[in-house]
Amino acid sequence: MKKITFFVSALLLSACSSNGVVEEYAGEKGDQLLIQTGNYSALVNRYQKQVKESPSPELRFKLANALYLSGDPEAAQFQLALIPQDDLKNAELDMLRANVAFDLNKNNVAEQFINAALRRNDRYAEPTT
Repeated sequence: MKKITFFVSALLLSACSSNGVVEEYAGEKGDQLLIQTGNYSALVNRYQKQVKESPSPELRFKLANALYLSGDPEAAQFQLALIPQDDLKNAELDMLRANVAFDLNKNNVAEQFINAALRRNDRYAEPTT
């Protein structure tokens, strides 16, 4: 009986602390680990802390992307709205804005952002055969 209690206790303790271990390891290895493992909640927490310390447009973009990947397009839209249009001009930002607008059933807005992304980088265009 004592062995079972010890095993269950050890299992519970390791489950409670595993999220902290993953976040600590991610601090060393970067965001790609959290993205590859699908741990978007840890990625969102990480970026929220960073944005509080230094609210740069690049960090807001990363936070908005993490929020979108975690299934929260409304929160992603809020973060994207805090990025001035002239601060970041890249196709990835335009595509994220398009995806968020599409998920929020704003198809005309999504189309505008897709066109902007295509003008910036044609790798988003489908090849014709």
